Amino acid sequence: LRGLFGVLSDASEAVTLGEVDPGLLTRPLTMIGDTVAAHLDGRPQRLSWRDLMTGLPDRPSDRRQIVVVKPKISYDSLSPAEHAIKAVRAAAKELGLDPKHGVTVRLTGGPAMDEDELRSVQDGVGLASLVSLVLVTVLVFLGLRSPRLVFATITTLLFSLIWTATFAVVAIGYLNLISVAFAVLFIGLAVDFSIQFGLRYKEGIDQGDNIREALESAAAGTGVAVGLAALCAAIGFFAFVPTKYIGLSQLGIIAGGGMFIGFAATLTLLPALFTVMPLRPRPRLRAPEERAEPALMSYLDRHARAVCLGALALGLVSLLAMSHARFDFDPINLKDPKTESVQAYMDLTRDSSTSPYSINIVTPNLAAADALAKRLEGLLEVDSTVTLSSFVPQDQQAKLALIDQMATFLTPVLDGGDPKPPPSNDERRQATVELIGKLRAVAASPKAGALAAPAGRLAALLARFDSGPGRDASAYAGLEEAIVANLPGRLDGLIDLMKAGPVTLNTVPPEIKARYVTPDGRARVEVFPADMLTDETALRRFVGAVRDIAPDATDTPVLLLEGGKLVIGAFETAGVIAFVAITLLLVVVLRSVLDSILVLLPLALAAALTVAIVVVTGLKFNFANIIALPL
Repeated sequence: LRGLFGVLSDASEAVTLGEVDPGLLTRPLTMIGDTVAAHLDGRPQRLSWRDLMTGLPDRPSDRRQIVVVKPKISYDSLSPAEHAIKAVRAAAKELGLDPKHGVTVRLTGGPAMDEDELRSVQDGVGLASLVSLVLVTVLVFLGLRSPRLVFATITTLLFSLIWTATFAVVAIGYLNLISVAFAVLFIGLAVDFSIQFGLRYKEGIDQGDNIREALESAAAGTGVAVGLAALCAAIGFFAFVPTKYIGLSQLGIIAGGGMFIGFAATLTLLPALFTVMPLRPRPRLRAPEERAEPALMSYLDRHARAVCLGALALGLVSLLAMSHARFDFDPINLKDPKTESVQAYMDLTRDSSTSPYSINIVTPNLAAADALAKRLEGLLEVDSTVTLSSFVPQDQQAKLALIDQMATFLTPVLDGGDPKPPPSNDERRQATVELIGKLRAVAASPKAGALAAPAGRLAALLARFDSGPGRDASAYAGLEEAIVANLPGRLDGLIDLMKAGPVTLNTVPPEIKARYVTPDGRARVEVFPADMLTDETALRRFVGAVRDIAPDATDTPVLLLEGGKLVIGAFETAGVIAFVAITLLLVVVLRSVLDSILVLLPLALAAALTVAIVVVTGLKFNFANIIALPL
């Protein structure tokens, strides 16, 4: 601080004497004033000497440094990358890389996003299951109006859920981010079995049957219907199993098996609970909705044709809307946008030079890689390409000659002489007071021009600091760190630049070389898009243009498109299997093709309306929510 403020004092005096152009000091005094103001406001930030020296517009990418880390993954843990992430954060904390020192460290990439997503899924599924269970409990109570029936129904549901989770452990061994949703689906579907059985049992008790008679009546009256419902629901889930979408296939196995578990519990555990907690008969009263029912049925009888025509019209309109349904190919949109890893990832996608949506191609050797890169750079869809040769500068002789000339003059200035001992607090304060006086003189000088305002502002800020926080013995050291801490590094960087020498493929650092050339000589071409690929059209255009030249191209953009095709194909397969299987089942059970069609028509209308609602509300199908269609 002593040296910097001394130089500024000399320069300010030279301005008042008319020996220095005041415009040269406008930017430095303004930026130093901003740093002092932030320090006074309790939000200390370091002065960016890079911005001060270059005068270039401030871009986030200029301040961003990317560290590529290969973490050790523990796949036997629920949090495979937890230890690696904690190690990175501990190292950052130890180095003082935090907002207090003007630095924000954010982690992103596959392992970091997986950790965040795992926490989101654990919290989300737990909350969704709890909410589902609470709402189902309330609904069951409103319908059954008996604490004993409600207790037996919910207990059966919970035990069925636990047994289904055990079945998942035995059958699969683990849950994935799709199959973990089985709990919410199971609660919503399996509770129907117990409700139907419980209502029929309650009806028998209210009519004067004993417990045995009421249970036999309930089993006889609902057993086939509940069994058929369980079988149809299981078919809807098992239709996922033959698909190539592993997460969905495993969900089908778990949830499909769960339907049979829920059905078995309804015919075993539920009657046992009813037996040990017998229900007292209660004569049924005609509810208002029951009295209104004949009128509603009478209306439907009188207007049946109009209802059917209205349903047909609604179905046709829905079919037209289905053609506008869209699939969101990017699984990043399924993740919690508030997490650090996703926010950092999205920031990277906005800069084409750091976009994770790059395409990679493996070629037989570096010469082939360079030739392919040159062809690809001619595409409108390509921003740039990178091979190992990209790290070897062109026209090195001319550039090195210029650097040698600069080094002759600058190296003695930047690296000359022994530095003085660090200043004491009194010396820092003395230099500050002297600068305040010189700045006030500049602000009052007619020769200052546009410099008068920033000079007066900085003088006022420094005076405020000196009379306030500056009374603390350590305060000036903190101000010195804020203003000058980054300067030595910037000067050292300039000195290093003066030592530049020839660069060849052999001098490229091995950690970079290993990312672009394998030990057996194969070479990688990295291709960056010209547009942001958050739009499906841009993604298809970029992938198509690159694969026309390099059919073996791969990586995130290609995987997104291919994955989307796989998922859509899986659901088409599952939908066809479910529809055909349930149709055959209905024909066998109902023994009438016409009756089976009448059962399927409302189902088809519901499916068409579901897709239409998705289109009208502006939503898109994605890797997760599309499971609703076959169900």
